[in-house]
Amino acid sequence: MAYIDSSGVYRCMSRAYEVRFGIPRGACINRHYTDLLPELCGEDYLRAVEPELRAALGGAPRNFDFSVHNASGERGIRVSYTPDIDSSGSVRGVIVIVTDITPLRRAEQLATASEQRLALAAEAAGMGFWERDFLSGQLTWSAACYPLLGFDDRNTPPSFAEFAARVHPEDDRRRTLAFETAKSEHQPYECEFRISRADGRWIWVHSRARFICDEHGNPVRASGVVFDVTQRRAAEEQAQRQTERID
Repeated sequence: MAYIDSSGVYRCMSRAYEVRFGIPRGACINRHYTDLLPELCGEDYLRAVEPELRAALGGAPRNFDFSVHNASGERGIRVSYTPDIDSSGSVRGVIVIVTDITPLRRAEQLATASEQRLALAAEAAGMGFWERDFLSGQLTWSAACYPLLGFDDRNTPPSFAEFAARVHPEDDRRRTLAFETAKSEHQPYECEFRISRADGRWIWVHSRARFICDEHGNPVRASGVVFDVTQRRAAEEQAQRQTERID
């Protein structure tokens, strides 16, 4: 953590901040950010953060990610600028918090590569691959999902609301509960439910997914597969009826 006063001068800095950027606090205190930041992270960093810092000095909180290069190599950082506002509403300075998100970025890269391999394997097995982003609300489908779930093939998948509207009313609450429970408990999601195709026919599908979390442990997206289990369910129901007749 560091503190920049209303004139843009560094007034204090934590030990963690000193270690992260590899420069003694004594060499940073009482220096203007336009003088210090190029030394810490380079001119590109100054150009990128200056509009954000000016906005924070104007009273608007700012948060952004950036890549910096230092002796330990390239690091991803998340910067938070929080205005320090007095009782009269004047900005006295800005509280700066810098978080190293390099491990998160590496985890996301590994997850993306894993998801790509999963998508290829899923489609080869007749499965559809899907992803739901909780931050943007975006739903992404592989090409196999459209014919499988009975939607027209188009450039963008249906909205989540459009998809949910196709789920059988008797199954929707159970599906939603299973998904939200798995999400809140950070457990894999798995559920079978009926969905209506465009031709009006109901099919049974099996959907499963895992959740990707941010550095705070909050789920940010779900990645999963879906496949048709209508024939299996029909066989199970037929076997159940035969058993009931025998009994």
